[in-house]
Amino acid sequence: MSQKNQTPTRDQILTAATELIAGRGFRDTTTKDIAAAAGVSEMSLFRCFGSKKALLAAIMERHTIAAPLTDNLRKKLTWEPEHDLVLLAEIQYQQNRENEKALLIRFKEKERLAELGIDFRDDPRRLKAFLTEYFEEMQRRGRIVSADSERLAIYFMTLNLGIFCAQMLGPVSDVPAEEEVRFSARCFARGIRA
Repeated sequence: MSQKNQTPTRDQILTAATELIAGRGFRDTTTKDIAAAAGVSEMSLFRCFGSKKALLAAIMERHTIAAPLTDNLRKKLTWEPEHDLVLLAEIQYQQNRENEKALLIRFKEKERLAELGIDFRDDPRRLKAFLTEYFEEMQRRGRIVSADSERLAIYFMTLNLGIFCAQMLGPVSDVPAEEEVRFSARCFARGIRA
């Protein structure tokens, strides 16, 4: 198969596998089901990934959530708590929405992922490290109260994930989820402001 056709095939397989595994679970999704949903042969699936385990690992790799925490994002930080935390919360929420199916797989299949040696905790660890570093710098600058930066990072992440999970179950209020995210980030920022 040519390189030109392999990437679309790979993407088709990843998309189909993500949908099916998120809905049925890893064990109840066969490679035949994935190939059929992707519109490719089962042989093409194995040529691209080698195994179902490698396919699951590729799904997790494709849906890395902490990826936008790059130098570009760092350049957007103003070191003003409310602005920065709203920005960070919006990015985290958007990433969660874009990767909703992969997050469902992480929740449903955490034991399976561990059994297969796939460490799905890298994203939250990177996000926590980024936020911990941010809160430490904000304390050095005297912009927020003195507190355990790692715990602040965990609380902030949990707050944002909680809003996302609540929205996955269905709207909990008439307020759009994006506004709930901004409101919670503003409240958090006001609560830790020096």
